[in-house]
Amino acid sequence: MKNYKNHDIYIIELKKDKPEKSIQQIKEKEYSEKYKKSTTIIGIEIDTTKRNITNYIIEKL
Repeated sequence: MKNYKNHDIYIIELKKDKPEKSIQQIKEKEYSEKYKKSTTIIGIEIDTTKRNITNYIIEKL
């Protein structure tokens, strides 16, 4: 396993749904568990017709 001690950890999930669903998936699947340190999670909502970010949520775990 790589040593993440000196690095900031960011987990980003992009979805066409609301960013709350992205945050929920990160937490349910425990993506941050393997890092054993403070992690920033970011949920991003993408509008596929406008091809742009429409909303996002940032949480610190």
